[in-house]
Amino acid sequence: MSRRIQTLLFVLLLLPLHATADTVTVTTRSSGTMVASGEAERLLELPPGPADYELSFTSTLPAADIEVYLGSTDLSSWGPLEVTLQFRGIRHSFSIPEGMSWILIASNLGGEDLYRHSMTWPMIVSSFGLEGMMSFGLPAGGYPGTGDFSAQDFAVSDPATSLVALRVYQNGEATGQLTGTADRFEVSIVSAVPEPSILAGLCAGLAILGAAARRRARYAAAAPCACCARGC
Repeated sequence: MSRRIQTLLFVLLLLPLHATADTVTVTTRSSGTMVASGEAERLLELPPGPADYELSFTSTLPAADIEVYLGSTDLSSWGPLEVTLQFRGIRHSFSIPEGMSWILIASNLGGEDLYRHSMTWPMIVSSFGLEGMMSFGLPAGGYPGTGDFSAQDFAVSDPATSLVALRVYQNGEATGQLTGTADRFEVSIVSAVPEPSILAGLCAGLAILGAAARRRARYAAAAPCACCARGC
């Protein structure tokens, strides 16, 4: 086998290692109206009263922790977490190296398709912590995603039910929260599961290389050696 074919084969063999990276990143965004209560206004420096908001969670979790059971798929584990809140023009962003996240996708749960993204920022190195949840429900069969953690992007407007909550902790105690409802959700999943097109391309490439190697081997076997060509 020529060096060129060997190099191409090595690159193709590396493709599945790249395609099956071991994490899944899920981003959930919601927008609607919420109100702050307790110490949440002071700790997050928010003005009083209800207002429009935008909230997003981004969780990066091990794909090995995906579980499927009784029509539901969930992913819960520790991993990097990003939280962004915009409320009355005030924006807060939190980058959490190690937080706990739980994403649940349930079909026909009590006649409803349910999506829920929860997170917890433990107070290990700080006296400040967060705990939050965003969820929406749709009539059974109305979930626009694939129901798993393959790569996808979709939006849901005016869900049948919705709940958004962000709880603030100080020195280990819940001191306030923001609660509300959402009229729009956006979900983006960057999946570790290889796409069918990637696997198809890999198989096609390996087939071409295999055929080329076989042709080269047959040609080498049929060609006379240099000594025979000289009549020795």
